[in-house]
Amino acid sequence: MAAVPPPVRTAPGDPTIDQKVEAEMTRLLYRTAGFGLFSNFVLAMILVAGTFSVHPLSLQAPWFGAIALVSLGRWGINAAFARAQPPLDRLRAWRNAFIVGVAVAGFIWGTAGWLYFQTDQMVPRLLLVFILAGLNAGAARSLASVPASYRIYVIATMTPLLIRFVTLPDSCGWTLALITINYALFL
Repeated sequence: MAAVPPPVRTAPGDPTIDQKVEAEMTRLLYRTAGFGLFSNFVLAMILVAGTFSVHPLSLQAPWFGAIALVSLGRWGINAAFARAQPPLDRLRAWRNAFIVGVAVAGFIWGTAGWLYFQTDQMVPRLLLVFILAGLNAGAARSLASVPASYRIYVIATMTPLLIRFVTLPDSCGWTLALITINYALFL
């Protein structure tokens, strides 16, 4: 029978394997954020351009300004993270900053889900739904290393649209609401 090697002892103050894994998951959030930040900005432009004839400038300008400002802020945090290359004991604060950025961006997109759905025209509504679904599909990949960040994003982006679906005057609204819940749970 082979002898079991003794457990590896670490020096006091050395990070545990769990701490190292948590640190790497935070670093992964930042490494995968670039394309998501870019797509947030591009999809915001597409939403505004695609619904410009339906929604007034008084809606479009502040909403686009908010998402652009938050995207630039998140990009700045990503650039600062890359420059800082923070040590393990500082990564919790960087993770929290990242999650706050995700939550704020998700809230702004959720606001779009509420405001931009307010039209009787089908194409602007479909554009909105496709954009929000696509953003969540991308977030499932880029935020996977820290599941709480993805859950926050899904709740923030999809809840207003879910409420819109539930309050539709015809019976199909419940079907759309159930599909939305299913999508959010299993993506």
